[in-house]
Amino acid sequence: AIEALEEFVKPGITVLDVGTGSGILAKAARLLGAARVYACDTDPVAVEIAGDGFIGSVNAVATASVDLVVANISPEAIVQLAPDLVRVLRKGGVLLASGFELAEVEKVRAALPPARDVRKKGNWALIVAPGSL
Repeated sequence: AIEALEEFVKPGITVLDVGTGSGILAKAARLLGAARVYACDTDPVAVEIAGDGFIGSVNAVATASVDLVVANISPEAIVQLAPDLVRVLRKGGVLLASGFELAEVEKVRAALPPARDVRKKGNWALIVAPGSL
């Protein structure tokens, strides 16, 4: 996911890290030049550890409010949240969905807009999807 952020984060964009956990992806997006970075997690302890963000999920975010969404979470969570992950993206926005193994790609892919790219690293995968279903 960090490698994909290096490619897709451009100076001045707004990024949402869904399921921020330790906050590493949100921090990476800031270091890569994102103007605004929002991070959310449903686990209050994770938000406290990350030191930034809000307790909640993508459904609390306004429609068409971010340029890039990164969701490094379980495949089940990505499938469940897919409509909101896409809804929050501005026109031309990109979703980076990861946190699942190669065997789970098709299940995740079916819930998202047609993938621009599926990247593989070891047994892990990342889907790059455009912002419309």
